[in-house]
Amino acid sequence: MTEAGRAPRLAWEEAGEGIPVVLLHGFPFCRDIFAPVMPALAQVGRVVAVDLPGFGQSPPLSPGFSLADVAREIVALLQALGLQRTVLIGHSMGGYVALEVAAQRPELLSGLVLLASHPRADTPEARARRQEGVEAIRQGRRAEFLEGFLARLPSPWTRQHAPRLLEEVRAMAEAVNDQVLVGFLQAMAARKDHTETVRKLEVPVGVVVGEADPLIPHELARETAAQAPRGRLVVIPEAGHLPTLEKPVFTAEALARLVREAAS
Repeated sequence: MTEAGRAPRLAWEEAGEGIPVVLLHGFPFCRDIFAPVMPALAQVGRVVAVDLPGFGQSPPLSPGFSLADVAREIVALLQALGLQRTVLIGHSMGGYVALEVAAQRPELLSGLVLLASHPRADTPEARARRQEGVEAIRQGRRAEFLEGFLARLPSPWTRQHAPRLLEEVRAMAEAVNDQVLVGFLQAMAARKDHTETVRKLEVPVGVVVGEADPLIPHELARETAAQAPRGRLVVIPEAGHLPTLEKPVFTAEALARLVREAAS
């Protein structure tokens, strides 16, 4: 779907200088989820926050795309920006895309960070839940689907101390059109297992998970970090599935450390 050498179609913003760091957001958000950690990361590198296709200011892909197609868009952007050795930080779905990039073009990476993400393919139960989401959107129950999905993400600490966070993430999600939501639900359900990709990576791999993440069990996070030859696990206290928004100071410090380690 992506031709080598063409101009990238994705929207992005950047800050800082030095080590290339590319941020890929999760579903159904945009690059704004990284806004709280951008200033700290810009102190250690050239940070590029990307809107994945159909999110934020990026145009969508044609229907029937895969996460491998999305990864090719990221590769095109890296090449256009002249980023040869990059630390890819992928949040949730963005981690799935980062793993696709790592599988396609491992030489472009100096490090990988899976932020509230993992390398496994969907289980049959997870695929069924995504299909339920697809059907809900197609049947005009988009608001119901988004409300239920978003409500699961914050930690109990966040619900008690930062209840307005759900309003912020809801605003991001509501800006995404139905076709994009459906397309990414289907693409995530069909994605490959990248356990072997993690095992073969020679660069540092950070696995960052919220202490109270309801979607990423600590056992899975520990296993992923152990599978990488140069893996490291970091747990963000009191965070759920949205560490950059729930605990931005802790998360920014952890990500900055991982970036420095990848560069050393």
